[in-house]
Amino acid sequence: MEKEGRIKYRTLSQFPFSMNTLVRRGDHVLILPTMILKRYMAMDFTLTEQCSFYAANEEFLSQMLAIIAQKDSPIIQSISDRIMGMTEAGLFLQWMRMDELNSTACYRAPSTIAVTTILSLDNVWGVFAIPPWWTSH
Repeated sequence: MEKEGRIKYRTLSQFPFSMNTLVRRGDHVLILPTMILKRYMAMDFTLTEQCSFYAANEEFLSQMLAIIAQKDSPIIQSISDRIMGMTEAGLFLQWMRMDELNSTACYRAPSTIAVTTILSLDNVWGVFAIPPWWTSH
């Protein structure tokens, strides 16, 4: 897909630039861990004082971070249980809200988005179109 120009791989340090160019232009999206996405969106909101970006309503790859230890380590299960408990309690999201100003300001897109434009025949022609089934009655 990269050879066809359908996907562009970027390093983490390149994401802010890509967000301000490719994504802001409107023909690209970023796919990255939720906490990093929230951080970039919060930083943009802090700078511009408006929601220029919205996150999708659904998420995938729910756990993008992990911990490793020595093979057959007895502490892995104990660590896993504690991480699960912290995640279920919402502790990681709480830390994010505390750490990043405006971290939830633009997280979910509104259910309706108003578009303002100058009225002309080009952008209101559908209001005046008569469907073919209407004229046959």
